[in-house]
Amino acid sequence: MEKYDDLIKHLGTGEHNKISRQNLAVKLGLSDRKMREHIEFAQLEGVPIVNISNGYFLAESKDELREYTRRELHRRTAIENKCKALNYTNWFDRGDLWYTEDVI
Repeated sequence: MEKYDDLIKHLGTGEHNKISRQNLAVKLGLSDRKMREHIEFAQLEGVPIVNISNGYFLAESKDELREYTRRELHRRTAIENKCKALNYTNWFDRGDLWYTEDVI
């Protein structure tokens, strides 16, 4: 996990020490996209980085981490439900177009 030492060094512990991804990116000299990737890869390595209310921090406890993962799983379910509904939409069979041909 040494490759994430700089990231971990700039993260506080607990929600009261959260930092925005934008500020974190500036401190680490990364673009926003690279910052998101870096955070995701660190999480995949087991670094307990939590994102709540537009801020990132290291989880203070297993309960805090459990709550974060519960929220993430809920988001996943909501996204899956939305995608399923859109995959089976009959919107385009209704006869009334909500777009014009020049938009396509």
